[in-house]
Amino acid sequence: MSDLMENKGRSSFGSKFGFIMAAVGSAVGLGNIWRFPYIAAKFGGGLFLMLYLVIVVVLGFSMLTLEFTIGRNRNANVLDAFAVGKKKRSFIGWLCILIPFLIVSYYNVIGGWILKYLTAFFDGGSMFDGGDYAGAFGGFVGDPVWSSVFTVIFLALCLAVLPAVFSLPSITLNDVQGAGLVFKVFPAIFADMGGFGTVVAIIFFLLVLFAAWTSAISLLEVLISALNEKTKLSRKGATLVVGGVILCTSVLVSISQSGLLGVDLLDVFDSLTTYVMLPLTGLLMCFFLIKVIGMKSAKEELLLNCKAQKLGKVWEIAIKFVVPVLITFILVMGILTWTKVI
Repeated sequence: MSDLMENKGRSSFGSKFGFIMAAVGSAVGLGNIWRFPYIAAKFGGGLFLMLYLVIVVVLGFSMLTLEFTIGRNRNANVLDAFAVGKKKRSFIGWLCILIPFLIVSYYNVIGGWILKYLTAFFDGGSMFDGGDYAGAFGGFVGDPVWSSVFTVIFLALCLAVLPAVFSLPSITLNDVQGAGLVFKVFPAIFADMGGFGTVVAIIFFLLVLFAAWTSAISLLEVLISALNEKTKLSRKGATLVVGGVILCTSVLVSISQSGLLGVDLLDVFDSLTTYVMLPLTGLLMCFFLIKVIGMKSAKEELLLNCKAQKLGKVWEIAIKFVVPVLITFILVMGILTWTKVI
């Protein structure tokens, strides 16, 4: 059976393996590589990890199944999925469109950085002569031409398919957050490994590239499928339109790293989506499921072909009482953090 099959005029998954691979591609991205280590180190290490695992089980599982339930119940793109009832809530769908649009706009830029570092290590690491890894990174992203070229190459690839760090000298906690971890700290670690470090570096950046590539494809798919179904454009046409628009925004994000625009669009898009838009959308989706779809219909969808029928009651309690409180807290703290970032 193919991974995709037609279902009421829409493409849908025809095998569990295809669905799992697509889900992994969406879930495993750059945040897992460069944001999580920094956050864990900043907020207590092992204690944070235990709390994180609890949140993953309670909040992550509940929201993941909530999204699956809405998707299976509505069987439509994100815009049409929320356009139901007397009071249409299409604005939730538009938030679901805007978020991947902003994320993929800077994901392509970071993907271009990864490609540059991959080619640099294939070239023997001459980019890092002198051992100034921060300077090498700053010099590359500060070049609006070459950084944009690698951004375009990465986007083209996507559209074609649809405690060691702290022991290093001069490395601080601030260096291991975001791009610093991948493009400043890890190259220093690989250099300390000698000749074998080049091999490890190539493998590492290939894996990071794959993580960024699969995530970017899944983000682009949200935009392409929505445009394809809401207009008369063919899938190829929708891909070209979305690719063209994203190309423009991604190049702007890339150029902003050089300081020419006076604002770092990567930080703006990343902080806005992470701290505000994602938790806000999650909260709205939670209320949509409760008020519009209804818990009875939602549980029927959730428990369809499910052997653990008792899961429904636990899930209902989590969605109704636990998840909204947790997300509201995350949203409030996110807004407070975001106002400091900007």
